Amino acid sequence: MIGPKGQSGLMVAWLGWALATGVSATAYSRGSKTIDLGRVNTVKQDRISVRTMDRSFYKPEDRYEWHVKEGIRQLRAGLTVASIENFVHAAAFAPYQPYVRRLLGHAYVRAGQYHAAVDQFLRMIHLSKNPYRLEVEFQRFYSDRSQFARDVSVLAAAADADPEDAALSFLAGMYYFYREEFSQARPHLVRAVANSPENPDYLRFLRYLERE
Repeated sequence: MIGPKGQSGLMVAWLGWALATGVSATAYSRGSKTIDLGRVNTVKQDRISVRTMDRSFYKPEDRYEWHVKEGIRQLRAGLTVASIENFVHAAAFAPYQPYVRRLLGHAYVRAGQYHAAVDQFLRMIHLSKNPYRLEVEFQRFYSDRSQFARDVSVLAAAADADPEDAALSFLAGMYYFYREEFSQARPHLVRAVANSPENPDYLRFLRYLERE
């Protein structure tokens, strides 16, 4: 039986042979596992380069797009936890992109994590600097108006069940606002401001509403 040192020596010898003979793909076995080393090729200055098959996937912009699209697909399929994971990854690649913050907020709402949803929606508003523009994004996300109505109904019930939770009241009011049901939005936003008068975001959103 070849020991660990012997295995390391064989791996080095294999790499040298692959480089000398022009073998493009290399792999070796350790126990029951096959270790893929990628492609070995010569480059300028006679250095060895290990090239992965999907290098383009590791570009930040490509990773962002992939995670967003996959998260949307999962959210629409009811895979809420999986969608949150993908949106979190997307936000890590593009932390100043309000679009993914909104998607993450919707996913948290579906998961019943309302305070996390409020945090993402407020980040979204701060990054976009224009809450009115986000109304279009809400309408685009909720192309199924019946789903929008169900989400608003769930949020309103949760806010009414805990009237002292300012974040819940704000969330329900914001959803009503983007649904253009301003009369239903106002009492929730007023209650959010009353329960958390030190929060400037709640007051600012109430003022947006009063302009309507």
